[in-house]
Amino acid sequence: MQRFCSFFTAFSTIFWLLGPASTSLCGQSAPHKDEVFLFDHLTGSTPLPNGIEVRAGNAREQITALRDDLLRVRIARNGSMPEDASWAVPTDVRHSSVTVTQENTTDSVGFRTGQLRVAINRETLTLTVSDLNGNVLQ
Repeated sequence: MQRFCSFFTAFSTIFWLLGPASTSLCGQSAPHKDEVFLFDHLTGSTPLPNGIEVRAGNAREQITALRDDLLRVRIARNGSMPEDASWAVPTDVRHSSVTVTQENTTDSVGFRTGQLRVAINRETLTLTVSDLNGNVLQ
């Protein structure tokens, strides 16, 4: 326990000494006020062979099925998707896809794969992922 406390004290001291620069060690810093955007109302949607793209003004969100059990969600603030790169998703997986079946209702737009159902609420843009039995996963 004493060794843990010593480590924690040293670690805390390093972050205290670094001050605001320490946020770069923890990942992205908090967005500036003018960088914040609300993705909260559907202004359009486009079905994709492997998913769907929804829009809220200039902002876009793409949800694509890489496999029947694996989805990828990408968001662009200004209408242009960022570079198609990811440290979290290997290249061969990132470029794979499965064909989906589009499912649109009066309340939502979305699709289903062999194992998952994706629904995006038209009014709130809330994304719900469930299995085909209706159990909400996310």
